[in-house]
Amino acid sequence: MKLHTTGLRLRRGILMSMLGALSVLGLTDKAAAQANTAVNFPAKPIRFISPSGPGLVNDAWTRLLALKLSERTGWTTVVENRAGGNYVIGTQALMSAPADGHTVLAAVSSMPVVQYTMKPAPFDMRRDMTPLTRVTNVQLVLVANINQPFKTLPEMVSYARANPAKLSYGSLNLGSLTHLAGELLKDVAGIDMVNVPYNGETLMIDTMSGLIHVAVMTTSSVRANVAAGRLRALAILGPKRSPILPGVPTVEEAGLPAIDADGWQGLVIRSGTPPAVVERLQREINAVIAAPDFQEKLVALGALPISETSDQFRRKIEADLDTWGKLINSGKVKF
Repeated sequence: MKLHTTGLRLRRGILMSMLGALSVLGLTDKAAAQANTAVNFPAKPIRFISPSGPGLVNDAWTRLLALKLSERTGWTTVVENRAGGNYVIGTQALMSAPADGHTVLAAVSSMPVVQYTMKPAPFDMRRDMTPLTRVTNVQLVLVANINQPFKTLPEMVSYARANPAKLSYGSLNLGSLTHLAGELLKDVAGIDMVNVPYNGETLMIDTMSGLIHVAVMTTSSVRANVAAGRLRALAILGPKRSPILPGVPTVEEAGLPAIDADGWQGLVIRSGTPPAVVERLQREINAVIAAPDFQEKLVALGALPISETSDQFRRKIEADLDTWGKLINSGKVKF
């Protein structure tokens, strides 16, 4: 009986060793296959999808990055414009492509908003997309007409609380990042202001003339008028001060709860793309972004260059999804 038991234990040990060896071989084969995929990538031209129209900033940096990536690596790159439908048309072009890294979408920070404002949601950024890197950071600022009876954000909040719904704030179209940022500020400050949506440049003109009291705009768009004293910058609507307006405090520095309404533009690919391909694309693209000549051209376009790991960019997207989803689902935002 003892010999029989010992034999069983021996055979069981041999079997477990064989299974362990097969498992290791399987893992090794998988790792080798992934490495081989990365070495042979790309197997065809890399297609960049621009969901914006030709000539816009998002389209301009996408074309510049595709060109510089081709020059750096020798890869063939092409850019396709798929504008319209609140970025849904461009996103659908990505979603209909294979998850092999050969199709890259130039995503924008309005996409997390679209996910909550369109019913049914046309995509799920958490489920459907793998972030590569953020390329630009877009900071927003609250500016005021210079003849208003307040000169700081705390003074404006006090005035708004004493005069509910008497202040108007301008933004771009309903559902835009500037609109949502203004609504987020109202929420954390506990104030009521009336939103006035604009389609274009008249937002700046009407703020300077006093037709509206305050406005949410990008730091790059207001820099000249703030410097000339035609607008007063009250606060940066993000976690850090802006290098464009370094003397302007953040909302948190002004004494209110911190908010992060920073916009961004970046690159995403299909979920399910092999990790080795993700890593190679990210490495080569971040090398392009880090190049001084690329950064200079981005700054000339009014964009602030930034490069991140996939995980860093994913955390920003998820934070935006949480922030805008909570605000929109609260029912406080009117569209």
